[in-house]
Amino acid sequence: MDTSSVIIMEHHAAWPACAEQYQTVFPGSLVEVQDEAESPMDFAERVGRRMFSVASKGGRPRVVIIAVSGSLDPLALQGRQQVVQVAVQAMGLSGELVLSGPSPSTHLEHAARVRRELLALTDMLSRELACTEIVVSVRLTDDSAPSERRPRVQMRRR
Repeated sequence: MDTSSVIIMEHHAAWPACAEQYQTVFPGSLVEVQDEAESPMDFAERVGRRMFSVASKGGRPRVVIIAVSGSLDPLALQGRQQVVQVAVQAMGLSGELVLSGPSPSTHLEHAARVRRELLALTDMLSRELACTEIVVSVRLTDDSAPSERRPRVQMRRR
């Protein structure tokens, strides 16, 4: 089972605009969405179990897109870092990790703080992953994209 791309969405995160680009190149996608009542750490644990399950069947993501919400509270940041670590472990020594954040046009001051947090996380990851072939990038979601271009995500718990 080769899982080419994984999309991980925090609760209230916008669908990542870059997902379509990656799904064209890597069509086998797995999507994990945080439930409203699920804590960030519980979500990170669930994502970890899912990634382990995929790996136990021979799968390895080539691209992981993490769509982040605007939450900057300490628990959300800790959960986000845990999800990132799980994603990096699942990729092994090569792949692409994309952190998708809010559009620059939405709530300017708050969006700027979220982007700074994502850039700091990217900087830390770049140093940690220097001896790997994992590429880390930040993409900002375009909230102006027509809603018909955004896929509808149905959540299924397993």
